[in-house]
Amino acid sequence: MELFAFTINRTPENWATALLAAVLVIFATSILLFGLSRIPSNMRRPLVGLFVFISGLFWILDWALPRSRVQEGATTSVKTLIPIYPYDYQEVINVLVNVSQVMSGIILALGVLSILRVHFKKVFKGDRDAFFSIVLLGSMAAMIVIGLWDWIATNREAVGMSTPEANETIHTAFSIVFLDMLQILDAAMFSLIAFFILSAAYRAFRVRSIEATIMMAVALIVLLGFIPLAMALTAGLPADGFLSNFRIENMKTWILLNMSTPALRAIDLGLGLGLLAMALRILLGIEKGVAVD
Repeated sequence: MELFAFTINRTPENWATALLAAVLVIFATSILLFGLSRIPSNMRRPLVGLFVFISGLFWILDWALPRSRVQEGATTSVKTLIPIYPYDYQEVINVLVNVSQVMSGIILALGVLSILRVHFKKVFKGDRDAFFSIVLLGSMAAMIVIGLWDWIATNREAVGMSTPEANETIHTAFSIVFLDMLQILDAAMFSLIAFFILSAAYRAFRVRSIEATIMMAVALIVLLGFIPLAMALTAGLPADGFLSNFRIENMKTWILLNMSTPALRAIDLGLGLGLLAMALRILLGIEKGVAVD
């Protein structure tokens, strides 16, 4: 168990332990995937279904098992009442969390390799969109190199192996590519979505039925409730009493709290039930959309 005990203290021993754990998980995952590819296809689905069921069962038990608070000196720890010999169940969960983080890194690496394969193929074949592939590959390489360099410099500075002055250049480069470029491009991309939202709202709010008329009126009241100039139209109404209900800002607040919020909660409840049903179907291996052949 101590092999997977990743700690925050950045010492050579802890880094060696973390690296050894990552290598073991990668090796075990490679062996598992290789063995899975060699078994007959008619046996593959039951094995994958069994693995998914056991993996999901661990997290269900982590939520369902009762816990007790144990006083240990000046601190209080929470331990599960049902131990798995010879370890407490919470210790097993901590190991699985670390293993899942390593596997997430493996999946991320596979995604990067897939992107490299697809776009290098376009570049070497001289595809008409090869220029965009070159820009993507160059941007990804620059972000990976500068990000890792900044991470290494920050950690070396945290343990006293370097000084802030020595790392100023890489910190500046990271700030340029991440804060001054990536975040600005993200904001520009999401700002374009506003035009699509406006187009969809125009199509949705066209008065063709009673329902569309009601929706347009309610939306108009809510929009006006956020505009100071529109609120000034009803500023002459009293702030208290029955007539105060007809002030734009009060109507907007009432619609959001008493109509929109319950509807959103109902939608969230429906989504939650749908997610629960889908999770149970995947956990029990009866979901047809999961292909393992």
